[in-house]
Amino acid sequence: MKKVFLGLLVLPLIQATVVSANTDETTNEVNVSFAIDRTPTKPVNPENPSQPFEDNGKKVEFSPESDRGKADKDKPILIGTGNKGPFALDHVITEFDFGDVTEKDGIDTYTVIGNPAFYEQEKMFVQLTDNRSSRDTGWKLQAQFIDKLVSTDEEKHQLVGVKLLLPKGIARNSLTDNPAQEDTKNIATFAQGINDEAPTTIAETIASDRLRGKGVSTITWATKDISLQVPAQLAKEKNYSFAIRWTLVTQPDK
Repeated sequence: MKKVFLGLLVLPLIQATVVSANTDETTNEVNVSFAIDRTPTKPVNPENPSQPFEDNGKKVEFSPESDRGKADKDKPILIGTGNKGPFALDHVITEFDFGDVTEKDGIDTYTVIGNPAFYEQEKMFVQLTDNRSSRDTGWKLQAQFIDKLVSTDEEKHQLVGVKLLLPKGIARNSLTDNPAQEDTKNIATFAQGINDEAPTTIAETIASDRLRGKGVSTITWATKDISLQVPAQLAKEKNYSFAIRWTLVTQPDK
């Protein structure tokens, strides 16, 4: 949906008729200016995207990535992407922390630890906005490791075959009749193993409703259901880190 700014000056057609049969008339020009709304979307309640994100009744604003170090469990912050425009990712999961783990035989799976400093202790979510013209419909949300897991020391030891396991997320949309209810009619979500090999589709619009995926959509996961799968005998006694690229892709009508 494109935000429209109208600059209109509309005057009635003036027509003066006199007995002498002379006619005097004038017209005026009407101008309409269309502009793309590039205002960043504010945080929404991931379980009801028609409502603002609140903490104890107080609205929460997005904080920039540069404020990450200021986050505290007693004064949590919600980090936004800073993206603007009618088609944008507003918020992605801030932190995947698996703590100190012990390697075992076989493939090991470790559960993520939620961080209350980022409002991620129980749920994690992605927020996206689609206010494009009604002619432009459909999108895909994808994720991929930017590189393999790498140790943070000078050796830069790599782990091969690692996957971040995301269960099937719950999609909601601000324009549905009940935004607090899962939107299975217009958005499909998928349980996926994210890796460094190729972008993985986590959610996408479906069906043919002209408003599918429009407005603000959220995809949520229970923190306890997100895990990391690591092939055994690969990891060393080191700290490892990884980064994820989140991508919102246009998906033309099928």
